[in-house]
Amino acid sequence: MSFYSFLKLMAYRIFTPGALLRRKYGAFKSLLEFDRVAHREMAVLEGFYHNGEAVDFCAVKKSCRRLTHAVSKMIENLIVMAPRTYNILQEIFLSISSNICDLLTVDQKAASPPFALTYQEIGPEDAEKVGGKAAHLAVIHRELGIPVPRGFAVTSSAFHYFCDFNNLGPTILDALADLDIHSPSSLEATSRELVSRFMNASVPPEIEEILLKGYDDLFQTEDHAPTVSMRSSAVGEDAALSFAGQYRTVLNVTREQLCSAYKKVIASKYSPMALYYRIRNGLLDQETPMAVLVLEMVDVEAGGILYSADPLSSVSETVRIYSIWGLGELLVKGIVAPDLLEVSREGDFPLLNSRQASKEFKAVLHVEKGIETVSLDEGERGRLSLDEESARQLARWGVQLEAHFGSPQDVEWCKDRKGNLYILQSRPLGMEQSLQESRKKKETAVPNAVLLAAGEKASAGVGAGKVVKTTSKMDLKDIPRGAVLVAPVTSPKFTQIIERLSAVVTDVGSIAGHFASVAREWGIPLLVNTEIATQVLKDGETVTVDADGGRVYAGVAQDLLPLTCDLRGSPQETPFRRRLRRVLDWISPLNLTDPQNENFSPEHCKTVHDALRFIHEKAVEEMFSIGADRHQRSVRGAKKLLTDIPIAVYVLDLGEGLHPSAHFKKKVALQDIANRPLKALWRGLSHPSIEWASGLRHLDWQEFDRVSGGIFSMESQFLSSFALIARDYLNMNIRFGYHFVVLDTLCGLNPRENYVSLHFEGGGGDYEGRTLRVLFLSRVLEHYGFEVHPEGDMITAQVKKLSSEESEVFLEMAGRMFGFTRLLDIRLKGREEVEELVDEFLSNGVRPVESHP
Repeated sequence: MSFYSFLKLMAYRIFTPGALLRRKYGAFKSLLEFDRVAHREMAVLEGFYHNGEAVDFCAVKKSCRRLTHAVSKMIENLIVMAPRTYNILQEIFLSISSNICDLLTVDQKAASPPFALTYQEIGPEDAEKVGGKAAHLAVIHRELGIPVPRGFAVTSSAFHYFCDFNNLGPTILDALADLDIHSPSSLEATSRELVSRFMNASVPPEIEEILLKGYDDLFQTEDHAPTVSMRSSAVGEDAALSFAGQYRTVLNVTREQLCSAYKKVIASKYSPMALYYRIRNGLLDQETPMAVLVLEMVDVEAGGILYSADPLSSVSETVRIYSIWGLGELLVKGIVAPDLLEVSREGDFPLLNSRQASKEFKAVLHVEKGIETVSLDEGERGRLSLDEESARQLARWGVQLEAHFGSPQDVEWCKDRKGNLYILQSRPLGMEQSLQESRKKKETAVPNAVLLAAGEKASAGVGAGKVVKTTSKMDLKDIPRGAVLVAPVTSPKFTQIIERLSAVVTDVGSIAGHFASVAREWGIPLLVNTEIATQVLKDGETVTVDADGGRVYAGVAQDLLPLTCDLRGSPQETPFRRRLRRVLDWISPLNLTDPQNENFSPEHCKTVHDALRFIHEKAVEEMFSIGADRHQRSVRGAKKLLTDIPIAVYVLDLGEGLHPSAHFKKKVALQDIANRPLKALWRGLSHPSIEWASGLRHLDWQEFDRVSGGIFSMESQFLSSFALIARDYLNMNIRFGYHFVVLDTLCGLNPRENYVSLHFEGGGGDYEGRTLRVLFLSRVLEHYGFEVHPEGDMITAQVKKLSSEESEVFLEMAGRMFGFTRLLDIRLKGREEVEELVDEFLSNGVRPVESHP
């Protein structure tokens, strides 16, 4: 601060104290607005963690930016209120913000060559360059000698380079920050924007060159131009999480189509179902860059899936092979039912059992159309799509792959028209051992009527809910939480609403489909291949699906429901949660608890919460002249309000808030107050239903642990509340230990200008108790017509366009609500208790009124 500015400030204080007060009040009001923003963003971040909310990490970054900006603006306003006093706080908070920024920065691999690798060049350490699918295929070819189609991998570095070349980074960050994965429309809109950006982007010349060179090197000895398939091989795919069916595969790609197909595959990283799956499983966008596997297209006779163990049994003795005629795409998409061949894992792998499914069509390669769906001929309809010897060979490979990779495998295979077998993919098989062991199902007599007894279990469990039948993807946005989804086929698109479903039943489908894999990961009961589910189950009827027993019962079968094992319990530790926890360590902890302690200083601010607490306390102190500044005391200083209620309140008159006779008093009584809003609020605080313990004051719950009895002096600044009053205006900060309320209201003659605005946050209870109190406040305020915005342990609410009489009714209700809820966060234990207390409060309440249009 310059000497000139200092002299100017002194002149303000001596000659124009009213102007100084207005300047200080303007800064104080601005500071309070930024304080609300800061606490809201802190509540948002804590909600992401404590409530297990599924958002992209970009949302965390955006919220942190808003939080640190708001606190920085609070510091600026505090310096306006008290020049030359708190400048050091800017430097200290800059250090805190820098630590947060470091944690928000996710390391990204360099967008540099190599942009392509062959099977021989891919080593064990290259999984992050080529993704799990390509890395596994290279091992299968190079180390195990099992046949795979010829091919090469376009690396994740090429993906990074593609994004940098087209400056897609900012677009991706902005889109993901605002994504709501629980809204199908938000998923569709975000996906549409990002996929469109990728498809309209240019393939860098370097990547185009490696695509063409890789193709030419692969087929340099061919006398024709083979086609290829381009398959996703994202980092993280085919590992602990399968990403089954979430990304795109483009088949029958010509040399001229390589660049276009490449863009389609990498753009599928942002498909609605891929976005939902990744974010719901707590993976960061930067942790799943897209590599692409380019494979020679096989002229397929039959294809399918092999499970080296039974995913639905804790004790597996067979290899299960699912097979269809033509390309396996129709199988993994759940469009057709497959043949099943069970092969023993012992001896020479004898075929133990086979079952032929009813099939009508297949997908085949077409020179001009690419992929074509055609009807099966009579010979194909009448026999299994896979012969016994081929099944035995596949079983040998399945057991070999399981032994090499150290866990049961989910293997995609195909057979060409010459009888040659190929492995297309091998990934860990999701098993339901814990589910099976915990269920220990026994024979149970179920009194409910059986509506459907058909189909096969694709994912174990029991679920009950109302039937919702869907026939197109447009239906997804209307599917309510807890629904039993009934559909013609299993679609990977169901993944984006899987959190809402209690069970799924389909006419056609397979245990080997992509959605079945995801359903098993989530523990969603799935009954497929019923043939008649969409005909016999009616929209809106309540049913119970027993996937284990292959039955659907009318109503809720209570005898079966206890057998269900919920795999979707408390939030799991994920990369997202681990990183967010480290961020919150610099945000949430509160170390500055006592304003009267010598450690209550800028130098002892270690977290954002510390800075917020310090700034708020000092701003109130500066505004209400509680400090030792004699100049401030001379400028219409704060006056102590004398009441019978154990709340220490200081009043600062901004003009016409006090009767003239009170201007020279050091302490004022209610009869000295000319401000009608404060009087109305006080009627609520002194309502007979509020039990104020005699002699007790606001409780500082941390201090309560150290001081017997928890009784404090009414003069303690930490326990004080403050009111700024004018003729029709009231801004009041009410303190209740570790929680406080900011009330802002205008209650004049013009209803169109009048409003009541509330901000409520904090508390001495745990996070659950504080959020339950917010639920209580929401219920009450919504009853009285407030527009309510709860967020974690804080809530903002507003109602507008009231007559002065109606405003007073609302303020009286608010005062009673503040007194009623002051200790609720300590005592509340569940939602049922909240609803009971809401009824109790409203039964003794003031009459709700309608706001003016």
